[in-house]
Amino acid sequence: MNVGLLDICNSVMDTYKIVKEGLRFDGEYINHFSSIIFGGEGKEINIEEIKKIRKYIKKMTSQLSNFRGDTLYMISILISKEENPKLFSDKLININENLQNIGFKDSPGLILASYAICKHGINGLEDKIFNNTKLIYDLLRKEFKDITDENDYLICALLGIKCAKENEDARETGEFVEYMFNYLLSLKHYSKNHLQMLATSVLLNENIESQFEVKDLIRTFREHDMVVGDEFLSLVGAAGRNEDIQNYIFKVNEVIEYLCEEEGAYSYYMDKTFRVMIGISIIEFYNRRIDQNYNKYLEELLAFSVYSFLLSRKQGLFEEAYV
Repeated sequence: MNVGLLDICNSVMDTYKIVKEGLRFDGEYINHFSSIIFGGEGKEINIEEIKKIRKYIKKMTSQLSNFRGDTLYMISILISKEENPKLFSDKLININENLQNIGFKDSPGLILASYAICKHGINGLEDKIFNNTKLIYDLLRKEFKDITDENDYLICALLGIKCAKENEDARETGEFVEYMFNYLLSLKHYSKNHLQMLATSVLLNENIESQFEVKDLIRTFREHDMVVGDEFLSLVGAAGRNEDIQNYIFKVNEVIEYLCEEEGAYSYYMDKTFRVMIGISIIEFYNRRIDQNYNKYLEELLAFSVYSFLLSRKQGLFEEAYV
């Protein structure tokens, strides 16, 4: 393993040990999310700042809002990296209200979309981003009525931001997603809901070659006994690899093996697909250290993936309880 990857792996493990104690009530998987977010960038996590942000957001929002639970935990972790967390929180809450005013439903997905717009939006382009986000969502809803819902808000917002910044026509998004969705249907083991998410997230990939290799990438992961979970497809869709598939998967496996050798938390009692996601995330942060424009929306996609994973586990436990 090269020195850069080794450094990130060690930083992720060191951060995990801190959050496991300081944010232990977040739960194991959100603790790993925190460690990836800060360890991936080599930054120190500020536990007290995160707790202050949570307290402030609770104060400024309704008890019945979705600014609670796992969503609040992950959003506060991301916000704690900002220079002025209070100002950022106020702006995020305001954007969330504006999106609800144009027809979006209050939901965890909308909070993540609001965070993305707050983080990546540009002053003067807010209305354009809002309109793009709504247009893209409506196009997807029209084309994929039975499988488009609040979980798609984040991807729509990211595409809305991209179209506004690059002066692209948001209406063309629907046609591309439909094409990619049909192209990806031959992937077995995945639901149409998650394939639509993958088809949409591929649009965020700056590497055209990677866009059309994503199906082979996912299949090759499975061939190497490293399954990409449904909830993590959007993260893989945006991975703009600068190397061939075999080398990429070799690096991911190398990272996973090192983590498991050094820290028991990665080898025991962890879902295998979550472990693969951690390996992929570390490679993505490494590639972004080399190129700052690489996978610009990595944190948002990671947050969405972890939230979806937690939601899936809770639904599974609920279903088991009533079998």
